[in-house]
Amino acid sequence: MRSPQHYAVCRPRSPRIPVLFFPSPQQLLPGAIFFVSLIWYRRRLSDEDSAFDRTIYAAAWFNVAAQFSAAQSQRLLDAPFLFAQALMVMGYTVALGGALLDNAHLFEQVRHLAVSDPLTGLANYRRLLDVLENETERTNRSGRPFSVLLLDLDDLKKNKRQLRPPRGQPCDLPSCGCFADSLPRH
Repeated sequence: MRSPQHYAVCRPRSPRIPVLFFPSPQQLLPGAIFFVSLIWYRRRLSDEDSAFDRTIYAAAWFNVAAQFSAAQSQRLLDAPFLFAQALMVMGYTVALGGALLDNAHLFEQVRHLAVSDPLTGLANYRRLLDVLENETERTNRSGRPFSVLLLDLDDLKKNKRQLRPPRGQPCDLPSCGCFADSLPRH
């Protein structure tokens, strides 16, 4: 039978790797690339600012932190490696949330543009059909009558052309504002 000292002597020793606060340059390269992209993207945020752009910027910060944390890792599945993976997952989650918020905002814009005139901001024919259908259903349920008022404004196209604002701005026709302000909102 062998002694316990024999096993201690024969057991291979794992080499000790000195822990450096500053890793080698090739380990820092991905973090440096993300950091340079952050500087560039920050300049972009001054021009365009949406929920998606802000969350991509935040996700890039998470990736910078994850790369610097991963550079401190000495082996697979140690604490800095797991922390880096958690930071990357949080970054992707933030980016996905921003994309969802941006899509919801765009959907609302498209929905509004589908039922309103882009020049006057008033409801269009599609919205008229929707409202008439809803009011007809409500009348059938409640038995109360409803009425419809249709106006034909003379030379409306000519007035639109004369009062056309810069592109993207709603037209402020006096008759449109008068009718729109006096109508009840549902």
